[in-house]
Amino acid sequence: MPFDVALAATRAGNLFTTHTPVEAGFDRFAPQLMDTFFRHYAADILHIPINTLLALGRHNPEDNSEPFNMALLAMRGSGAVNGVSRLHGLVSRKIFHNSFPRWPEAEVPIGHVTNGVHVPMWGSAQADELWTEVCGKRPWTTHLKPDDLIRDWARVSDRFRRPPLADAFDLTKILVDYIRKHWRARWRVTADGPKKLPMPRGSLSRIHSR
Repeated sequence: MPFDVALAATRAGNLFTTHTPVEAGFDRFAPQLMDTFFRHYAADILHIPINTLLALGRHNPEDNSEPFNMALLAMRGSGAVNGVSRLHGLVSRKIFHNSFPRWPEAEVPIGHVTNGVHVPMWGSAQADELWTEVCGKRPWTTHLKPDDLIRDWARVSDRFRRPPLADAFDLTKILVDYIRKHWRARWRVTADGPKKLPMPRGSLSRIHSR
């Protein structure tokens, strides 16, 4: 089907979650570079002029000197856009406001979601014991109101202050040991062996030395 039809048909099933809080965090590519590598793709695969493709990644589609912005391409190929928190949604509406020049900033169509984890799966046994000691088993097993969470978190924070816990360092060591174990397993199945596959150095080694 024609490119514009395919774009409209697929847009509804796409969601773009932006993660950076600064405009400089988006990848941009010079028009000349895009022309070099995508002219034939646009013409032979998409059957559109290269400028039609580049327009999807520009604030001003008519400005042939504007770099190609990957975030703008993602926005124009998605049915909805959101940031990763309420504050990030507000920041993102400010960042992309110039792409919606006739819209009030507060109405730029970028929403937000709040990232989270399933704590019992991600938490360690030590963390479970700490929560149970300070707050009882309730935080793991029931839905809490925001005031309850704030109060319980304050109790846990106070517990960390007096005295400082060594659990975090113990858990980090467990993580590093786990990584070392799996690197050794990789060494066994490579032709070159451990002499050619050194253990990664840097932050993990520094953490382990603590």
